[in-house]
Amino acid sequence: MDDVLKKLIEQRDQAIQAAREWQERVENLNALVNSYQDLISGARKPRRDGSQQADLFAAPAMNRAERSKYVFEMMDAAEEIIMATKRPLTRSELLDALQSRGFHIEGGDKSKVLGTNIWRSKRFHNIKGVGYWPKRHPLPDNLQDHQLRSSMLG
Repeated sequence: MDDVLKKLIEQRDQAIQAAREWQERVENLNALVNSYQDLISGARKPRRDGSQQADLFAAPAMNRAERSKYVFEMMDAAEEIIMATKRPLTRSELLDALQSRGFHIEGGDKSKVLGTNIWRSKRFHNIKGVGYWPKRHPLPDNLQDHQLRSSMLG
């Protein structure tokens, strides 16, 4: 084999090795990004038995006053979202919109937890078959004939 061919093969092998090293770096960075995203979202890590283990580096739980303030701010945001859409929104629509604004709702059934927070706030009408509307704003004309519910059970 002549020297030129040897040199080309050597350079090719070095490039392949460099590509493998860069691929490994990218995979490590992806894992780091995913871990950091889990950390800031307070995610729980799955165990082998299927249960969940709290991340030791997750943000500490909020105390009662912090939680109340957070829920109040979330209800303010829910009202803003509803008024911006100019129509009542369902729990799942509100959940999606609130999460896209960065609100984190804990629990196995996030929609149910949100519904409970909305009910406890006493700030919204539940319009049967339509969704939620802020009590401090007049109902739109097209909803005047709809039944208002004081709870999901009513």
